[in-house]
Amino acid sequence: MQQMKKKKNPNNRLLLGSIFCLIILILAGTGLFFFVKNEAAKKELAKTATTTLAIPASVYFANLPIQAASYYIYDVKTGQVVYQKNADTVRPLASLTKLMMGLVSTENLPATTTVTIDQAALNQDGDNGLLLNEKWSFNELLDFSLIVSSNDGAYAIAETYDALYPGHDFVEEMNEEAEKLGLSSMVYYNPNGLDINITQSGGYGSAKDVEKLMQYILMNYPNILEVTKYGTYRFTSSSGIVHGVSNTDTIVNKVPGLFASKTGYTDLAGGNLAIAYDEDIGHPVIMVLLGSTEEGRFSDMTLLASSTRAYLSQPQ
Repeated sequence: MQQMKKKKNPNNRLLLGSIFCLIILILAGTGLFFFVKNEAAKKELAKTATTTLAIPASVYFANLPIQAASYYIYDVKTGQVVYQKNADTVRPLASLTKLMMGLVSTENLPATTTVTIDQAALNQDGDNGLLLNEKWSFNELLDFSLIVSSNDGAYAIAETYDALYPGHDFVEEMNEEAEKLGLSSMVYYNPNGLDINITQSGGYGSAKDVEKLMQYILMNYPNILEVTKYGTYRFTSSSGIVHGVSNTDTIVNKVPGLFASKTGYTDLAGGNLAIAYDEDIGHPVIMVLLGSTEEGRFSDMTLLASSTRAYLSQPQ
């Protein structure tokens, strides 16, 4: 006897379709949905956005009292540059260097790799409460190092990489990654961005290339910057030591929709800041400024963010 084929229940299709739509809505709400790897899909999504606004961007940005030497504002959804100033000028990166440190270490170190804080790490400028011989899992120490911009933590991660891969050098890997990604302005001399002396920074790059790097991280490894959207966070190292920390970005809770940020400051660099925020659901914008002052970077970014919102929210 011929076996009868089982009839498909149309209700199952409806249920699956509803679940799929719900998943898409949830992803869109995270601010990361438009960081898709499929470039063709990105172009199709961009077609739906109107990029011709009645009032030009210069009206919103040209007369702002911005202290930063350069800045770059990029609308990821439309693929448009909102506004820029000296965006190709190469400047010291300070702790924005840790963006590349985070990318290279994530690509090469298992999340559970044990990192031990040694004296060489503690000798780095700045003190975020790490202790001699304290042990951390790599992924926890990376989060810690990004949210508090820990020079000790970044250095310890680089040391761990060098110990695990004899014959390889972490900073060389950072420079090779920059070349691979086409970030021609970027060059690194250490993993944390600290000034090497009074004339040489630990890393250099342009505001435009920092934006490209941040976008690449958010597209491919969004978990790297997940922790940087919080104002405060609590860590427990593998040694059982609890660290309660505050984000070095003091405006992290003042920019609506912010979901990633990184600060930087040294004598040579001045004040640097990079953020990503959602203009609307599924509408991420990345903003980078270089060469402000230690406090000015935050007032600068607040002005740029509010002006960007005003410009992009024009009736279309």
